[in-house]
Amino acid sequence: MADLRLLKRQYFQLFEPDFLAWPHPQLLRRSDAQAWLFKHLFDESRNARLPPERYQLRVLRPLVARIEKSIQDPEEDEISDDLMGRIGALMTHGVPSEFETMKERAYVTFTCLPESQIHKYEGDDGNAEEEPTITLLERRNLISGSRTTGHRTWEAALHLGSYLLTKPGHDVIRGKSILELGAGTGFLAILCAKHLGARHVTTTDGDESVSTT
Repeated sequence: MADLRLLKRQYFQLFEPDFLAWPHPQLLRRSDAQAWLFKHLFDESRNARLPPERYQLRVLRPLVARIEKSIQDPEEDEISDDLMGRIGALMTHGVPSEFETMKERAYVTFTCLPESQIHKYEGDDGNAEEEPTITLLERRNLISGSRTTGHRTWEAALHLGSYLLTKPGHDVIRGKSILELGAGTGFLAILCAKHLGARHVTTTDGDESVSTT
């Protein structure tokens, strides 16, 4: 279920719903695919660091709409009760407004895989090998209201991280002492320490407030 895993990676990185890589309709209408999506994307009992509830709802609504559209035989195909129940729970609970959500910190999970290794993690069930990730607590509103750029991982850091995950990039870091100045969320420093085999990592930032992110 490579398409489902791709959606999961993008979802936990808080991609805007319009830019998510939605699975093919033939896959979405399968009950096992819907069960996988609920288990890995929306089940609070299995995921301690889910995205904000407003974001969940923004993804669930178009997901269910696509599943509904994909159904060809209502007597054989149906929408998962778990997915529908999650929508109902979110709407009943009352999700925060967009303005309130922007002020809150949110978990963002980045998958740390070079393209050459993605196929290792494309099993059809939950028993596939766990993907290497980094989870950060970020402020998604960037500079607005915080007067600093250090509360969110920037695209430049992600591009550099992608290079470091390649063999040439990995060779630059492995066994070395790393110093990062202006680390912000610390994505690159954590990547070096957790997944790239750095011998020692020292990370600093000029704004004390980012240390609480």
